[in-house]
Amino acid sequence: MIFWNKYGEIRSGWALAIIVAVYYFIQIVAVIGIGAIAGMTAAASGAGVSGSEEYSQLVSDLLTNTWVEFFMYYEVTLLTIGASLLFFWLLYKKPPARMGLSGERWLSQLLVGCLFGIAAFCAVFGLLLLTQSAAVTGVDWGRVVVPGFIAEVFLGVILFVLVGFSEEILTRGYMMSVMRTTRVKWLIVVLPALLFALMHATNPAVTLLGLGNIMFVGILFAYMVVRTGGLWLPIGFHIAWNFFQGHVFGVAVSGLERSAFMQTVLTGPDWLTGGAFGAEGGILCTLVILLSLVCVRFFTRKPARDFWSQ
Repeated sequence: MIFWNKYGEIRSGWALAIIVAVYYFIQIVAVIGIGAIAGMTAAASGAGVSGSEEYSQLVSDLLTNTWVEFFMYYEVTLLTIGASLLFFWLLYKKPPARMGLSGERWLSQLLVGCLFGIAAFCAVFGLLLLTQSAAVTGVDWGRVVVPGFIAEVFLGVILFVLVGFSEEILTRGYMMSVMRTTRVKWLIVVLPALLFALMHATNPAVTLLGLGNIMFVGILFAYMVVRTGGLWLPIGFHIAWNFFQGHVFGVAVSGLERSAFMQTVLTGPDWLTGGAFGAEGGILCTLVILLSLVCVRFFTRKPARDFWSQ
């Protein structure tokens, strides 16, 4: 049938279409909210709204404001997590544990994932320095006592935690789980990784190599899920990688600049360093992702329940 396969399960294409539509609906609602706030601010200040430079500047300022950005991502990420869990239950009548959110060894895998993410990005940064493709122009550890900087980094930690959980629950949790109904292993891994990359297609300074690397890291995260049977390892990796890249080393995170302890300038060619998109857009990142796949293969052990048979 068009809606159900021969096993009586809703076809994965419909399940994917539903969650993708919901995800972008959430994004649109968040953007409309920013526009509404800008409109009210413009009206309160006496500036015109329609087509005015003042209004455009207000929208730009709001989108780069730390607190507005936090609350926008807070809304988007929590709604994404909620939608993924809700529709997985509605469509398949299965608990979150079947998406990889089981309580078994969750904390140890999360912490190992964080250490893995830190080590992986340190490897990328080390290669940038060794190839003289990056230069550290300043290190200001004294900023840790500046209240404004502390607040921004604190919000950054929460933001990256929310992003790590929401993107992994959506792509590796929901999407890989519903794709299991196809019984086609390569498709279960590749299609969610492709959709993960396309979610970043509108990021600032995005490049084809950058999207390719994001898809590649999506495959790495999928392999972590297959090897461990859960989402905790990729969630930890995702959070730590983003935080150290943006707030510690001062490199753009998928095109988004963050306040950092270190000031870093990428001096090499864009294909090597990633340019304005950040290290994720360079070939050095590709090499580290490949090395990470090897590490996952030799330093993890398969769970008692095989991922493909769940």
